[in-house]
Amino acid sequence: MIANPGRKATIFVHVPKAAGATFYSIIDQNFRQESIYTIEGDIEKSIAVFKDLPVKNRSDIQALRGHMGFGLHEHLPQPSTYITFLRDPVERIISTYYFIVSMRHHYLHDWVKENTVSFDEFVRKKPTLELDNGQTRDRKSTRL
Repeated sequence: MIANPGRKATIFVHVPKAAGATFYSIIDQNFRQESIYTIEGDIEKSIAVFKDLPVKNRSDIQALRGHMGFGLHEHLPQPSTYITFLRDPVERIISTYYFIVSMRHHYLHDWVKENTVSFDEFVRKKPTLELDNGQTRDRKSTRL
């Protein structure tokens, strides 16, 4: 049974370094906090927790967001619409590198700083899946 008949859920697939933080704030301004569900942290675990929610709880979700692949609509009892933002792949990688350099909390920050890893080295060594163009390719970590 759908608790909100006729109301669609909005699913935001957040591609890293492609306007996600900005769109999160737009979601926060336009949906009640209790109707927003975020896939975060350990993505596979977070998706499993989402899938295990009782149907009633999933039917109350109006906005589902996070770093995830396509397919979670199959676990919502209400209709849904997907939204995502794509970015030029080269600009995404440049943005990723400078984000890592500037953000001390990023797990690659110390590695880049301590080893004085240049942008060219960073691209050649590919230390993270974030450098893979997930905008065009499915990865095991994003499969549902």
